[in-house]
Amino acid sequence: MAVPTFVRILPAGTAVGTPAEGPTAGRALVEIYGGGFRVPPPVPPGPSAPPRNGVVYAPTPQTVAVRFGTAAALRVDVIRSNFLRVLTPICPLAGEGAVTVTIENLDDAGDPIPGESVTAPDAYTFRRVKLDATAESDFTRLVRSLIQEMKRQLLPEVVWTQHTDYDPETSTAFVEVAKTPAFVLAGPRTPENRFYSLNENPEARVGDVVEIRRKPRTIDLVFQLIGISDHPIECLNMIPLAIEFMNRNPYLEMPRDPDDSSKGTARWEFAQTDEFEIRSRPNTSNVHFFTGEVTIRGFDVEGFAGVPRDDLSDLATELATEVDLDTGGLA
Repeated sequence: MAVPTFVRILPAGTAVGTPAEGPTAGRALVEIYGGGFRVPPPVPPGPSAPPRNGVVYAPTPQTVAVRFGTAAALRVDVIRSNFLRVLTPICPLAGEGAVTVTIENLDDAGDPIPGESVTAPDAYTFRRVKLDATAESDFTRLVRSLIQEMKRQLLPEVVWTQHTDYDPETSTAFVEVAKTPAFVLAGPRTPENRFYSLNENPEARVGDVVEIRRKPRTIDLVFQLIGISDHPIECLNMIPLAIEFMNRNPYLEMPRDPDDSSKGTARWEFAQTDEFEIRSRPNTSNVHFFTGEVTIRGFDVEGFAGVPRDDLSDLATELATEVDLDTGGLA
């Protein structure tokens, strides 16, 4: 009898001492260290493609089960007898809080082996994602990068807003800015982009192990660009200024990690996707404006702001499986 033991649980890829916590939405990769975990038997390598006679090869049997409170882990990979990689479930509590982690060895039929289990009270904490200004998601940083580039290359008065009604007496809709001329970004809409989406799960080889992680959801960021002026000639002059900005910036680039320049940069295609059009009409403010549409294409939505190993700078951390290249089974 091999009775499992529990030592610690960590978010994947983090150092000892990192709090054992993750989002209430689940699907966070964690590493569990201990001992006595039942290792699955090696699976002989099969053909590279399913045979035409319809025979299906059985997957590697699950030999360890992990529960977070009353919720079963979405995936359990037994890396070694003292090391598990686990994908957390949705938080089973009504809100955030700590839960007991239970580890059980399973027999060949997938049933718990009597006496081969361990429980760790309050070993993992589910937390709601904090929506504040102290930790920006990559999505937020990308929008900020666009605003900063427009301020640097076009005008200092560039704002992002979705509120356009500042004239309740006449019901005239316009965007309030500190001064004119100004550019305003409204939106974004976030339609899915299937062209830039990965067709296969990304893979990375680490020694004799291939790490395969789920592919992210790929979207476009579609903004309405509004140019505002209180002078008609100035408003007209702003249109070629905006067109030239798009022509000079076919890509939008930003650091992968704002705190570590060694991780390099990432860039996305940036394009005008609808014509610029003067839309001025009589109003009490004599404001002239034009609108058009600009799009950042192919942004991968990776995760939550402030969650360890869940951002653009650590794309290769969330694993779907681990396959040993020599045995064809789980490492």
